Amino acid sequence: QTAWLPFLGFALLWRRGDNLSVLLAALCCSASVISGHAVPVFYSIFLASLLYFTLNIFAPQKPRHVSPLVRNYLAAGLFCFLFSAPLVVPFLFIVKNSDCFKADIPNIYYTVRATALLPSFFFPFQGAGSPYFGSPAIVLLLSGFFLSFKNKAIMWSVASLAIVTLAMMIRLGPFDWIGSLPYINWFMPIYALPYLCLLMAVLIGCAFDGLAEQKNFKKS
Repeated sequence: QTAWLPFLGFALLWRRGDNLSVLLAALCCSASVISGHAVPVFYSIFLASLLYFTLNIFAPQKPRHVSPLVRNYLAAGLFCFLFSAPLVVPFLFIVKNSDCFKADIPNIYYTVRATALLPSFFFPFQGAGSPYFGSPAIVLLLSGFFLSFKNKAIMWSVASLAIVTLAMMIRLGPFDWIGSLPYINWFMPIYALPYLCLLMAVLIGCAFDGLAEQKNFKKS
């Protein structure tokens, strides 16, 4: 699976912001488009794009200027389209045909119930969609902001995106209306689960890193 590559690409673009990082971000997104399923790829690039902007808001690497930020993002998107156009263009027709086909199916409603998703984080092996985190990992995740004393800005960025991803999956508030729009209403939010798990794993890693820095955990 290469659907996580856009996160790596946009992270490199956030860290460096030079022409090479723009190209690398485009190549990562293109590899995901070429080798991945359409809907997971949509979520991976969309969420990685949000991560790129939130990282620049919460933890800017350079003095914050909107123009280079947007310019680099658009350049990466343009190169990605050029590299993967043979697959992107037919995909647009598939989206249109799929939307027209499913519009005739009554009571179609793609969503993930919170009562089914949230318990699976605490109780492993509760259903096929469980990410198998378990209660200890969730406790570590929730306590990460108290355990880690560095990279707080990055943690805020990742945590914000994780909350948005969770709200999008369970169609909370305005996401319920957005998810019912044409051309979007057939994007099954369950495909965003791997990226939610990835964001959660990063937060858990930050908490574990914070534990390792505590004096009580150091060798005497």
